[in-house]
Amino acid sequence: MYKVGPYFWAKVVSELPFSLMMPTVFGCITYFMLELNPSAGHFFIFLLTLILIYNSAGGMALIISASFSDK
Repeated sequence: MYKVGPYFWAKVVSELPFSLMMPTVFGCITYFMLELNPSAGHFFIFLLTLILIYNSAGGMALIISASFSDK
């Protein structure tokens, strides 16, 4: 019903809170469970990396799925 571009951006923006929360919760649990470097700088770089990977993988999956028709 919609073109790929508007569908993609609407879905990305609407899922933004969830896309930030899930990797943050996972990162907080994992980082301290594995006893990685306890400095704040390393922790926030770890969280930023998780958030970017999570969102890029989700975006790529959305682009691939939107490029196929369901006919």
